[in-house]
This record gives sequence, structure tokens and C-alpha cells, in this order.
Amino acid sequence: MVGATPEWCGSLPVGWTAEPMRLHVALTKGLPITKSDLTEDGVRVISYGQIHSKSNTGTQTADDLFRHVPAELAANYPASRLCEGDVVFADTSEDVEGLGNAAYIDDDRDAYAGYDAIICRTVGGKLDGKYLAYLARTDAWRSQIRSYTTGVKVFHLTQSLLRRVWVILPSIDEQRKIVKELDARCSAIDSAVSTLEREVSTLESYRSSLIYEAVTKGVDHLALTRPTLLSWCGSIPEGWKSEPLKLHATLAKGLPITKADLTDDGARVISYGQIHSKSNTGTHTGDDLFRHVSTELAANYPSARLREGDVVFADTSEDVEGLGNAAYIDDGRNAFAGYHSIICRPDGSGLSGKYLAYLARTDAWRSQLRAYALGVKVFSVTQTTLRKTWVLLPPIEEQEKIVEKLDSKCRSINSVIESKKAQIHVLKKLRQSVIYEYVTGRRRVTSEG
Repeated sequence: MVGATPEWCGSLPVGWTAEPMRLHVALTKGLPITKSDLTEDGVRVISYGQIHSKSNTGTQTADDLFRHVPAELAANYPASRLCEGDVVFADTSEDVEGLGNAAYIDDDRDAYAGYDAIICRTVGGKLDGKYLAYLARTDAWRSQIRSYTTGVKVFHLTQSLLRRVWVILPSIDEQRKIVKELDARCSAIDSAVSTLEREVSTLESYRSSLIYEAVTKGVDHLALTRPTLLSWCGSIPEGWKSEPLKLHATLAKGLPITKADLTDDGARVISYGQIHSKSNTGTHTGDDLFRHVSTELAANYPSARLREGDVVFADTSEDVEGLGNAAYIDDGRNAFAGYHSIICRPDGSGLSGKYLAYLARTDAWRSQLRAYALGVKVFSVTQTTLRKTWVLLPPIEEQEKIVEKLDSKCRSINSVIESKKAQIHVLKKLRQSVIYEYVTGRRRVTSEG
């Protein structure tokens, strides 16, 4: 006896059962290694970082999901070697939504599970590995994991926890028919998503090039230029200057608070998390970028109060590419800079805040921060670092023309990008829905399928 069917399964078709997964799998840990053991070549390994990668569909393993370790090292851990049909789960996640992320091993080439990974290998012939991989993509199945796990900054998936979850079991023949059907349907959806993502990437690159040309060359591309000593910008138009940022702006820290100080209402705050948000364009601050703290707390730190025209930089980033991410404050409503942020307030005479915000969007300008920044897991930007950076200074009137041009151009590009991202979101939701319907029996594979 295996007990009553769990609630998350719902009503199952006649002939389908739900049973504890422990009856149908063997679990093994990945290699006990660290990132320092990775090499340029050797034996392929897949670790939790690649399992959580956005390029991982969960039901096939492309070559870009693998790294390498020395063959001699891997040979010491034969139990961590992967076989075709295995499902490799990440055993840690930075958010609850990532619990259950896995990669299906779809070929028999030599490979190993790496660090923070659990190998799940089907046994007994009643559970197909790829069917399990599809089942593990559903929120319904993952709800079991979420109900058992605890965590704050990192959530853990253990072998013990995986043994507690249940799986839905059609006959093995029907599982394989479901897999074949889902492979075809998901492949078509994935192809459409990939096309849209390439189009978004092209538009984002075009937007970046427009911004770079405008903030370094101006609106008149026929203007005479002169060389500068700045390696990141080369020549600039006649009449422009290049000077240290510290001469044209004052810097201040955000509120010395933590996430625990956030409230449902009160004074608006923008912190590093929202600055790094994908919805932050860097040159416009929508209401969704703000959280709240109590007005009494914020009133104790008047220097952290924001003004229209300020540029708020995140002072930490999990990757070098995020160094320089900032938000432009485009209205005068009461608001404060939050935790892990630096207020940069242009003096108004020689530097426009919004022009600076556009300049800070360029890789060229950010290269200065990358040259100074130190870090391994987290990279930092300090007030001292920002003071060391240089800015290009067209006449203030031309800065305003540059901003006006970029606002117009970027508004149009952003509109198209958001439309395509909305289409991507719909397609991904469709993919999830199709998988859920087939693996739970809401939709059945026809005899023709």
C-alpha cells in the first residue's frame, strides 16, 4: 500500500496511479568539488549554476550547460557519473521558484554531476526519466518541495526531501507517448521563443549603439572632433570637455536599513534590488521600482532624500556587467535612496542628470568602474570609485538635445521590446500549461499522436 493520492495530483485518469518517488528512483550526490576545480577541458560536468541557467529547458542538455574538471579527479567518484535518462536536480536555489530545477541527460557521452547537484536515476521500469523531467517542470509537482523546504536567502533540496515527494504514473508506454508529444509541442514553442528572444537582443543592441553614439558624438555627427586622453571614448566633438565626475556632482549614501525595515506603505525607497531589476530602464523610474519604509525612519536620514534629476547607483552587483546600474529620478515626489545605493546629484550647471543616466548605460563609461572594482561573488561600487570616474561634458544645451533625442528613440524601441517580451511570456506560460495538462492526464495523447 502506498497511501492516499496527494491533493496536488487532482483526479487522475483510470489506470493512472500516484506513488512515492522513492519507490522508482535511486539518488546520488554530484562530485564534491568547488568552482576552483573547473578547468578549460577534461571531463564534462553539470552543476547547479548551469541547471539554474535560463538556457536550460529542463528536458534536454545542450553543450553550453556543461563545464569541465580533470578526468583524474572525476575518476575518483564513479557514482557521480551520469547515464542517459538521468535527471540532475540543483540542490540549492536562491528563490523558492527555483526549487525543482533540473536537467535531463539526453545522451550517453561521458559526463558527471558537479557541485550542489543530485542525480536522480529511475529504476524498476515503471518511471521514464524524461517523463519525470517534464513532470518536474510543473508548479503542481514542485508544490511538494516548497511545502517541505525552509530558507531565507538560500533554499535547499535534499535527497531526503526528494524521497518524500510523489509522482504521477501512467503506464510506461503512455509516459513515452506523452514525452514524444511534449517534445514536438515544446520544440515548436521553444523555436518561437528563441526567434523572439533574438529579436529582443537585436533591438537592445541597437538601443545601446544609439545611446553610445549620442552621448559620445552628439546629435550632429558631422561636427569636428578632437582626441581625448580617455581610453574609453577616443575623440569627442569640438566644444565638449571631459572632466572628473567629482567636479560636477555630490554623492551620498542611501538609508542604512535592511529588508526587515520594509513596510506596506510609508516613505518610498529605491534600493539596489530594484535598481538591478529588469524593469529598470535606467532613465525612468516607474512606481514599480519603489518599496516603502516608515516615514519616521526615513525622516532620520534627510541626506538620503531624493530630488528630481538625481541618479541612484547600486553599490553592489553579483556580476561585473551590473556595475554601473542606476536609476534616474524623474519626478519630485517624496522618495529616498534605500540600502546598498549611492545618490549621485549633478550640480545642475555643467552636467544634466538624465544625460549622466544615459552615459552610465554605456559599456564604455562602465569600463572605468570595472577597472577599479574588486570582488569574487559580489562586486562593489563605492563613492570613492564613482568620484574617480570621468564624464563627457557637451554644452548643457546640447546635453538636453541629446536627452530629448534619446528619450524619443528609446521610447519607440522600448515599446517594441516590451511587446515582444509579452509574447515570450505568453508562450512560456503556454509551454507550462501544455506540460501540466499532459503529465497530469488533463489532456491525453490521441492514438494518432
